[in-house]
Amino acid sequence: MEILVHDAFGKVEFDPEGDLNEWESEVPFAGGTVELDITFNGSAMDRATLDGLAKYVTDLARFDGVARAAMRVDLDDEDSAVRDYIDHHRGEKDLIRRVFDSDDGSAIAADAFLPALRLIRVGLYAGTEVSEHEAVLDYSIDPENVHYLVAVCFGEKGTVAEISMES
Repeated sequence: MEILVHDAFGKVEFDPEGDLNEWESEVPFAGGTVELDITFNGSAMDRATLDGLAKYVTDLARFDGVARAAMRVDLDDEDSAVRDYIDHHRGEKDLIRRVFDSDDGSAIAADAFLPALRLIRVGLYAGTEVSEHEAVLDYSIDPENVHYLVAVCFGEKGTVAEISMES
């Protein structure tokens, strides 16, 4: 095992001989913590790779803002993953009561759901053999009770490449 010490990530331990490495941690965000993981080919890991991924941690508030703006735009799309997520949860009375203090999910505008989504995970991927995306930000309306997520995927240039609903 090897360890790289990085300003943004701390100690990243990995197997340079391993085809697939996963490193996990947490980062402070919005008064709490967000899960952080990096998936990469061990032989490809170096300081430059970590430097390239660090922007998602050091400027997480900006990427969260970009992701939320993209989710808002996605709501207007005919095949909206965000709308599918919202529609899937509108009928869950206990959830609607917990999150919105209301008994009628259909009366809550889709725009009201967006601020209620919490960023719960940042997944970073080094190398196209691991993932076509460089980062994925996962959002949930109630992470302890809901297993579906809105995943906002970023490409290498830090722009939103895709939004999907995942379980």
